[in-house]
Parts: sequence; C-alpha cells; structure tokens
Amino acid sequence: MTKHMSVEIDEQMDVFIDEQISHGNYDSPSEVIDAALKLLRSRAEIEAIAAAIAEGEASGKPEEFDGEAFLKELHRKYAR
Repeated sequence: MTKHMSVEIDEQMDVFIDEQISHGNYDSPSEVIDAALKLLRSRAEIEAIAAAIAEGEASGKPEEFDGEAFLKELHRKYAR
C-alpha cells in the first residue's frame, strides 16, 4: 500500500535531488526520497544490532551451558 505525502525540502535538498536524477541515479524525486528512507531504516537497524552486541558484551563473562542438565530440568519440571 502506498501513501501520498507532501514534504517540504530546502533549496540544497532540491538541488541534490535534481542532481541525482540528472546523473541517472534515479528516475524521479520519489525514488530519491524512497532510497534515502531505506538507507535511514538500514542505519537504524545497524544501530539496534550494535546496541544489542554492546549490551551482550557488557553483561559479563559467559557461563558454560550444560545442555544435558537443562534438558533433565525441563523433563523434571514438565513431566506428566
């Protein structure tokens, strides 16, 4: 689904959009803005991943995982 919007841009952005179209990078102002928004979304996703990695690294020393003990506890807990 698409939504039509009206946006205001300054003269510098207008020139930049026109340059992108005249250089053949995009066919319309809508394509330029769409590409910019996709890049912004990608940047936000990368920042979220970086924050999650930093949180994990700051969470302390990793603990050994004993899969067998974990399964035994699950079976004990949920056995019928």
